[in-house]
Amino acid sequence: MKKVYVHIGTHKTGSSYIQENLKLYPWYVSIGYDLGVALYQNSPLQAHEIKKWQEIMKDNLKHEVNFISCEGFCGDPYRNYANIDVIAMNLSEILKDYQVKIIVFTRRQDQFIESLYNQILKEGENINFSDFLKTIDIYGFDWKKILNKYNEYFDLAWLHYDILMKTRCDIIAAIGQVMDKRFLEGNKKNVNCSYNETGIHLSKLCNPVLDTDGRAKFRRFLEQNFCKKPQEESGFFTREERKKLMEYYGRNV
Repeated sequence: MKKVYVHIGTHKTGSSYIQENLKLYPWYVSIGYDLGVALYQNSPLQAHEIKKWQEIMKDNLKHEVNFISCEGFCGDPYRNYANIDVIAMNLSEILKDYQVKIIVFTRRQDQFIESLYNQILKEGENINFSDFLKTIDIYGFDWKKILNKYNEYFDLAWLHYDILMKTRCDIIAAIGQVMDKRFLEGNKKNVNCSYNETGIHLSKLCNPVLDTDGRAKFRRFLEQNFCKKPQEESGFFTREERKKLMEYYGRNV
């Protein structure tokens, strides 16, 4: 039986970096990204859609060991991954003829939420942090509870992004350990990096007066010149807010 490693995110844990580096290998299956998007947008799938994707994956999973990656397999972070259960169920149906292992990275909830906010600023939104917090449930990112949905169907390798960053362990090497493969260290170029404080200020200042094309060009400029370092704190939460949030989550980070 062929093996399929499915990297499902979560969001803001280096997914673009992973895809950029692993796409160089022949067993990286790019159509897997399209499957993730389809599940994210359309789950639950109808029987004929599942059959269609079973045939697509059969045509593309050609190696004894295959790797696919998409954050869409986790669902919608702005809905606290409420649709992850039907996505996991549909994915199990599509990949029922394969030996599947799920690879997932999570990060500390306060940093995760701040990074989500940073992302919508990059996408051109002009909203302050307090208003952004009203759009999500900041107490709804219990990783154990969320990932239990995948545990019902698959073997799960759960990796902690924050620990890897603190120990300077490259996340590509961490995936290699799960797959029992040795990779060259990942290319260190910034891929979908978060803005630093100056980048955030410039984004808020300029995006409201730019058109769609202008915002895209300005985003590329900010990514090239004003990227936040991996362990650099964003500082959107106050010290008291951060303490309260992390006391709530306790060890479940």
